[in-house]
Amino acid sequence: MTMPNNSHAIAHSSLGDLTDESIQLISYDGPLDETIHHFVCALRNVAHTVLSKTNGGRSATAAENLLDAWRDAAVTCPAPWTSWIEGRDGVAGDSFIITGEEQARGLDLYVRFLSFSLRRDYLQIHDFLAAAVNHLDELTARASADSKL
Repeated sequence: MTMPNNSHAIAHSSLGDLTDESIQLISYDGPLDETIHHFVCALRNVAHTVLSKTNGGRSATAAENLLDAWRDAAVTCPAPWTSWIEGRDGVAGDSFIITGEEQARGLDLYVRFLSFSLRRDYLQIHDFLAAAVNHLDELTARASADSKL
């Protein structure tokens, strides 16, 4: 999986801290339902098993759960996802994730890390979430292949 900058390594080191209670996605464009939260949790599970190489055969199930969660989440927040970081990609406003194509935009997502330990890696995890959506097929295929080893 091709990830921007060093977010692959940083996200791997922080995934242990990325729990259901440590991250929150919000949108000022409209309400987010549980499907987005469920998708991010499923993404964390797949990424953790693939990056840690300690899946114990759980990767195939985690990949299936991720694809199921994505089918629901893609309705309001379709791919591609683009990470936009204030100060790096432009000046003014907040950092957020743009969802969808220019002609068919989804909701803009704002990532809030509720765990202090994750804030140090904010940029990398923000980029990782967006990149993982854009490489979802590759990530789930790799998770399924790893479970057969």
